[in-house]
Parts: sequence; structure tokens; C-alpha cells
Amino acid sequence: MAPSESPATVPQQTKLPLIKAEIIVLQAHLKDWRSVKGKQQHLILKATYKEWLYNQYSHKAPKPLIKYGKKWTAHHVLIEQNKAWIREETGEMPGSEAMIAKWPEAMKTVLASLSAEEKEKANVLADKWK
Repeated sequence: MAPSESPATVPQQTKLPLIKAEIIVLQAHLKDWRSVKGKQQHLILKATYKEWLYNQYSHKAPKPLIKYGKKWTAHHVLIEQNKAWIREETGEMPGSEAMIAKWPEAMKTVLASLSAEEKEKANVLADKWK
């Protein structure tokens, strides 16, 4: 069997109907297209579709690369307000490994000793800081 007689099927291109916007753009350039012959017609058609595609592109506002600010919760507010007290509880030099190791435990004891009223104020303040 010759290669040209191959039983493999060739996918056929299906023509989709033009939408209204495409028809309007093509009609706007039809006079120019009819006034020229040959390769010039191809160039006008190509320019027409480029223009249409450019007009259909929706420009989105770019997202910021950096998220500025911080998500404030009542827990974060309480830590920020009582940072000095928490440092005192650790009893270590700020920035030392021992202080970093003791920080979570000291933070828990300080936050547990706060009253419900102070925690409620921190909740309100967190809503303000958001």
C-alpha cells in the first residue's frame, strides 16, 4: 500500500459561525479589502483580526506582588500589647536561644492571666486594626 493511500483519518476542520462582534469588524474593513488584490487582501484581513483580538482582550489590574500589612487577631493584639511582660516572664536576654525556647510558655502564662475584659478590648482593637 502506498503512503498516500493510508487508511488513517485526517481530522476535518469545522467552521464555526461568526459572532456579531466579528461580523461588525469585518464589515468595517470590507471596503478596504475589496479595493486591493492578492497579498494585500491577506494583510488587511490579518490586521483586522489583530485589531479585533486586541479590542476583545480585557485588561486586568495587576495584583500587588507583596501583601502589605498583617492580619490582626485578638491573639496578635494581646501579644503586641504585652510584649514587655512576656519578655520579663522568659527571664532571658532578648534574641537569645533560651529566650526563643521559653517564649511560647511565657506567652501562654501571660495571656492566661489576662481578664476577660482585656481580651474583649483586644477583640475590638483587632477589628479596628484590620
